[in-house]
Amino acid sequence: SLGPDGTATVTQDMGKGAITTFGHWSDAGGQVTIKFDAVGDKPADAPMVFQSSHDGLQVVTWNHALWGKTTPPALKKEDSNWHTNKKHGFL
Repeated sequence: SLGPDGTATVTQDMGKGAITTFGHWSDAGGQVTIKFDAVGDKPADAPMVFQSSHDGLQVVTWNHALWGKTTPPALKKEDSNWHTNKKHGFL
C-alpha cells in the first residue's frame, strides 16, 4: 500500500511465509518508485518501480531474488491507497 504521507508497505507470500518490507514512494510523471528502508545493518533492498497503466500501477522493476520472477498483478486504487487483491500475494 502507498500511504498519502509517502510511506510504502509491500507484502508478498509465495507460500513460504509472508515477507513485509517498508519504505517510501515517490511519483515522477507516471512512474512510482518505492525505495525500501534498510533494516538494522542489512542494506536496503533494491527499489521497486511501477508504471502507470489502464489497470492502475504495474510493476516494471523489482528484485527477482526476493519477490520472484513472475510479474505481480497491477496495483488498483481503493480508499486512497494502491494495492492488489490479497490472493495474488502483493499489497
